[in-house]
Amino acid sequence: MTSSLSIGVFNSGYKPIPGGPGWAESTPATWPANTSTLISGGRDAVLVDALPTTSEGERLASWVSDTGKPPRVIFVAHGHADHFFGAGPVLDTFPDAAGLRSGGRRRGLRPGSP
Repeated sequence: MTSSLSIGVFNSGYKPIPGGPGWAESTPATWPANTSTLISGGRDAVLVDALPTTSEGERLASWVSDTGKPPRVIFVAHGHADHFFGAGPVLDTFPDAAGLRSGGRRRGLRPGSP
């Protein structure tokens, strides 16, 4: 039996930041938008990346909940903070989801895990 995959993308939006010395006040400074991708089939879903902040992780968890496709796995593409610092609220919302980081290691996302 063949089933199709669905892909949904959550976009965090740009975040305003201070411009710093020499930055023109008339030009807004921003941190780039981040995205997370939910890949789902008939039964299961995988969430790729969990965003860089707790508040974004909360918004992401709400968005994923609204899809009705709870992730079995939360995959972190690589070890930069903007891919996983928001994982706490996502893992709290989906406690049965396995945390998987790049390199295939099923660890490292939950507190106290090696």
